[in-house]
Amino acid sequence: MKTNQILGIAGGLAMAIGVFLPLVSMGPMSITCWDMTAGAPGLIGKIAYILLVLGIGTAVTGFMGGKQKSMISLACSALGLVLFLISTEFHFGGAGIGLWIIVLGCILGIAGGAMGMKSTN
Repeated sequence: MKTNQILGIAGGLAMAIGVFLPLVSMGPMSITCWDMTAGAPGLIGKIAYILLVLGIGTAVTGFMGGKQKSMISLACSALGLVLFLISTEFHFGGAGIGLWIIVLGCILGIAGGAMGMKSTN
């Protein structure tokens, strides 16, 4: 298994797992992506589902390898990062571990996709 595949799989799984972890932690209170979906309209109301699907898509395409799959992995990760940053409105005050895991997963997925597109095989 190549490095780009490992990065893609790790990034996708981190994106998917980060959805279930606290995005915001303030004292004893914490909020996850699933809590954001309760009653919120539009994109924010579906961000947990979108990130979960994009994370799984990144992991699966990262596992498959190849230039075309790497491009899909890169696109899923980049789209996930952009949508996540838009939905949180770039507010990082009281950021919980879930927020950082999702951002790290997106960055790993982007790195894996870029490395896979650059490889000669």
